[in-house]
Amino acid sequence: MRKAETVNIRNNNVIYGDNRYKRAVLAKRRRERLIRRRAITFGVMASVIIFMAILLTFSFSSDASNMNNEEYRYYTSVSVGVGDSVWTLAEKYMDDLHYRNTKEFVSDIARINRISPDTKLKAGSNLIIPYYSEHLK
Repeated sequence: MRKAETVNIRNNNVIYGDNRYKRAVLAKRRRERLIRRRAITFGVMASVIIFMAILLTFSFSSDASNMNNEEYRYYTSVSVGVGDSVWTLAEKYMDDLHYRNTKEFVSDIARINRISPDTKLKAGSNLIIPYYSEHLK
């Protein structure tokens, strides 16, 4: 005859009178934790690899037409007319590809000429204006 098994509950582990069963239950839980841990590690590593692949793909892609078309910065002298200001000259000569807005171009002109953006210009004086060209001069 078989002896009745006793049940004890300690630390959320069910312990039966038979030690073999206890070891089997604990081993099964260990395997489940190990599988869960491996699945999480695999998921994290796969996510990192996918992220790195996307990052590298977009960081190395470039516009092939832009590689051959280097642009060089040059300067030209512009004669100031009656009623001209740094702002009107900037609006006239501004290149939208290289400046975000007129204020940025005005600041660049003022810095090059060592004047204030609001300086009143005399007719007949010259200002240096930057411009860009694909041709090396």
